[in-house]
Amino acid sequence: MTAAGEGRTEFVDEMLELLWPAPESARRVRARRSQPGSRDLVMIPGARAPHLLVPLTSRAATARVIDSWGRAGSPQRRLAGSVLSWGVRLGLAGLLTADRVRVPGAGEGSLLERHLSEVVGCPVSLTVIVTRARANRKPVLQLVDQEGVVRAFVKVGTDELTRGLVQAETTALRSVSGVSSVRVPQVLAAGGWNGLELLVLSPLDLAAAQRVRDLTRWEPAMREVSRIGGVTREPWLNSQYRSSLHSRVHLLAEARAGRLAAALAQVDRCLHDQSLLIGSWHGDWATWNCGATDGTGYLWDWERFASGVPVGYDAAHFLTHQTLLDPALETAALVPGYSAALAPVLARLGVPEAQAKVVTLLYLVEIAVRYLTDGQDEVGNVGAVLEGMIDGIVAASRQLVEEVA
Repeated sequence: MTAAGEGRTEFVDEMLELLWPAPESARRVRARRSQPGSRDLVMIPGARAPHLLVPLTSRAATARVIDSWGRAGSPQRRLAGSVLSWGVRLGLAGLLTADRVRVPGAGEGSLLERHLSEVVGCPVSLTVIVTRARANRKPVLQLVDQEGVVRAFVKVGTDELTRGLVQAETTALRSVSGVSSVRVPQVLAAGGWNGLELLVLSPLDLAAAQRVRDLTRWEPAMREVSRIGGVTREPWLNSQYRSSLHSRVHLLAEARAGRLAAALAQVDRCLHDQSLLIGSWHGDWATWNCGATDGTGYLWDWERFASGVPVGYDAAHFLTHQTLLDPALETAALVPGYSAALAPVLARLGVPEAQAKVVTLLYLVEIAVRYLTDGQDEVGNVGAVLEGMIDGIVAASRQLVEEVA
């Protein structure tokens, strides 16, 4: 896998038989013209590192999708999107790119397109979003009408891990539909198709939304989400969360589990007579899963939502994941550095300032367990930083004990 491609081309090959099963049998081709009776999807910006598979239906619809992709990225990507979209409008798609996926016999729509057209109530074609390699990567589809308007998004669970995540997000979105401080996607439909798990979601109006890296912008929404299902203060040693975290650490079949278990034992010593505020969290509240206009916040990707966790985890996740996966991060000061920045935010969420370090530490154990359980340390740059991250967790747990003593 090349760094530039990020496993995208390989992922396209994996998706072909899943999204276009026999008798359609989609395949990658190099062609300048479409074949009568078949459906072609162009690989944008190309086969080396595709980001989108866009169906060549009407010129206007194809160009609109490509233009939207370009405007959401870097200056280089905006230029590529502008050139490609104008080329499509002028009927020059074949001159600009020959990298395609061809679906034989699907000229009037593939089997999956027909199924999803019935779900959303109008004819749609599938644009496939191709993401970088990670353990929980799954196909994400845009359902686009004949004018190029996005009618829905579809998440596709393809294996045990991703099917479980899609089902979890379905349940989560139905339980958080009453959240008022941010707008969330609505579930339009959910269920199985040809061995896949599908979740059809309403699109969010993100045309004017910007990424907001300022944690304080999201505090009111984090407070509301933390209180979904209620908030309780539970003695640490008797809490269900403690029992669950210890169990999940012990289930890890590798040497690093022992170091995490030792860190948790130190936490038990520090919190033996203390209680923690327990609530809910989104589970992956990071800059890539939220955006805002002047007056409205948007939050998506709820597949990691959970209740029964220490309040403050969303704030910790948002702050840490701006730097946590940077290989140059100094891990020795991981917990002290993050907890100092988090302390005032956690205090406003109801967490005592004295517990900022331990909540930060517990969060890092939680996310390390997630990475190891899902095998994310084997994909991308997670593995490069995880070892140092666990070193930081162990060092911080010892320091906590020393401070209490």
